[in-house]
Amino acid sequence: MEGSYDSTPVGLKEIILSYNKGIGLPGCRALHTTFRSCLSLLNLDLGGCDIGTLGAIKICAAIGATNPPCSLLKLSLWGNHIDSRGGLELGKALARNTQLRELKVGWNALGSIGAKAIADGLLNGEQNNARFDQSKVHGTKRMN
Repeated sequence: MEGSYDSTPVGLKEIILSYNKGIGLPGCRALHTTFRSCLSLLNLDLGGCDIGTLGAIKICAAIGATNPPCSLLKLSLWGNHIDSRGGLELGKALARNTQLRELKVGWNALGSIGAKAIADGLLNGEQNNARFDQSKVHGTKRMN
């Protein structure tokens, strides 16, 4: 029926988009909007989507939101070519997020700066049960 469409996905709990290489920044912008309107969303899997650092920063803005707070419990961003800037933004978002319980960010180029920012965000946030899957950090360089 025309005019009666409700754009808020009521009851949506999970979005699995792994291995969709064309998502990019425009897709991350759309997902950011979805976060703001879908308070039931618990799991977002963007693993292997090549969203890059700018896409990750857009997702970070959503998971760090406090009004309304992000409802995600699980977030997978592995294999997305996210660099240390993305890691810094993710760390900031994690410090504000009280819901997230599982984070997968392996196979990115976070480097030691990004990995430390994420660890600091987890320690400074309220995620008592958060699982930090950073077993594979690529592109780490010694900082002088």
